[in-house]
Amino acid sequence: MADSSNTGRNFLLVGIVLGVGAAAAGVYVLNTPEPESLDVTHIVSDSEKAAALTQEASQMKENALTERRLVDAAPPLEVAFIPRDKAKGKKVPRYTPLFFAPDIWQVPDAAQKKNVAVDLLAADSKPIHTAILPDGSSKPVPNGWFYSYGLESSICAADALQQDPDSDGFTNSEEFIAGSDPSDASSMPPFVVGSTVKIETVGDKHVQTFSLELSTASYFDENTANISVFSENGQRVLQHKELKAGDHFGLGDATSGPMDKNRFTLEKIDKSTDQDGIATYFVHLNDAYTALNDSKQFDLKAGSRNRHVVRDTSVKIRVIAGPEKGKELTVQLGQQFAVPGFKDTSCVVTDAGKKKTQVKVSVNGGPELSVSPEKTVAPSGKE
Repeated sequence: MADSSNTGRNFLLVGIVLGVGAAAAGVYVLNTPEPESLDVTHIVSDSEKAAALTQEASQMKENALTERRLVDAAPPLEVAFIPRDKAKGKKVPRYTPLFFAPDIWQVPDAAQKKNVAVDLLAADSKPIHTAILPDGSSKPVPNGWFYSYGLESSICAADALQQDPDSDGFTNSEEFIAGSDPSDASSMPPFVVGSTVKIETVGDKHVQTFSLELSTASYFDENTANISVFSENGQRVLQHKELKAGDHFGLGDATSGPMDKNRFTLEKIDKSTDQDGIATYFVHLNDAYTALNDSKQFDLKAGSRNRHVVRDTSVKIRVIAGPEKGKELTVQLGQQFAVPGFKDTSCVVTDAGKKKTQVKVSVNGGPELSVSPEKTVAPSGKE
């Protein structure tokens, strides 16, 4: 009797446990959404899953590029490359918009009037900057050119081609045109790059006035003449004695330029006689420095009242590139001079112009090139 009771209780406990488990399973099934379909073909290997993820990432990158390819109208260049934290509220495109592609930038495309995505490291990427060649034509600067010389940090600047990272006085544009290294001060373009000359004028041109006098004490009967040179204040600074036809003389003892001792040539000594039989002696002179706007040929009559005025114009030149950058020298108009720091370079100042320091220079016998005055700084600090 006792055994029957124990067996019944055991069956009851088992039934209760099984009932509770069935109820729990039912609740789980009721709360689990039923799948629409079960397709065993979707089960793939780990390698196939990795390939799918890689393809998905590539598609995401391509989608991002496509979405960014056409944005608002491109702002001007000087705005387009200003970092966002320095844009002062201006709307500018980001140049590192993708964390996985920091070298993909938005840059203006004038033809499309849009910003376009450019991969700077791609060999065929659209060049951001363009250099102006000496003949006036333009040549795109490959983006890789900046990277090859370690200048990638400045490529986003609007004035990237005007910068001078090695401080040799030559801009990145000039270095690119010449094929020199913009990061090495010892690698420089030539003195003249196109129409740019690496010197500038300093201050105003300086003009000195002299006068020539044919002395009445000359030995005209022996066809020799004495000619004196006077300064602006009337002081005699030189006296050339017993000059004959073909002889040369000058305003000073310099070896070249308007103060050259060979500036003037005495071509001949002559005389004229008036109706009273009084003879007046004069000499025919030739001035080699016609760039001074003085008469190339003139007659100088004897006597202190017949002095002829001539001039000497000088300018101060400063070298703004090369190993002697900053060095200054004073040269006369028409005088040949070598530019410090540049080998085999001979210049002549050919015209001082009417503007106070604007001059023209001929380099190695070439065409005249304009030389700009030194830059002046306003009190505010702005040029």
